[in-house]
Amino acid sequence: MTYDSASAHGRVTMCRLSLTGVIGPVLSVVVFTVAGMLRPGYSPVHQAISALGNGTGGLLIDAAGVLMGAGTRGTTPGTRRSATDSSEARSHR
Repeated sequence: MTYDSASAHGRVTMCRLSLTGVIGPVLSVVVFTVAGMLRPGYSPVHQAISALGNGTGGLLIDAAGVLMGAGTRGTTPGTRRSATDSSEARSHR
């Protein structure tokens, strides 16, 4: 693998990792919304989302929270790389 192809592969990987930070929270909101609609007596105005984690379907809510955290953690390398590239570009002006 040449340096250019390795660099391009690294950019694609960083882009995908950064994308998880966008997709994770959106999917979590969808899961929380659907779970709230399916839970009899649940009121998003009067109850916290964490109340959906108790009882039936609680595992799904817990999994959505874990996946959102993992997706958010996945954005760190892409953000760090972007900030480093940006600061290097400014220093070369």
